Amino acid sequence: MWWTVDPSDDGTKPSCDEYPFAETTQGGNTYNPPNRSIKWVPLKENRQQGGIIRTFFGRYHILPGDKFYVQAGA
Repeated sequence: MWWTVDPSDDGTKPSCDEYPFAETTQGGNTYNPPNRSIKWVPLKENRQQGGIIRTFFGRYHILPGDKFYVQAGA
């Protein structure tokens, strides 16, 4: 995948986004494709999503190693 960055827009700097989430024990490079997804997303978006998951962990007292479920879609 190729990414074109507009130098006049700070929010478009590319950043690698992972699923399962990098902050989980199953995230990052734990699994090989097709059991994981890595995509380039705008840095601003990736930081916002990281903040959302950290807020979720804090609000529901999820600690390293705790299990939780992700429902994707409707």
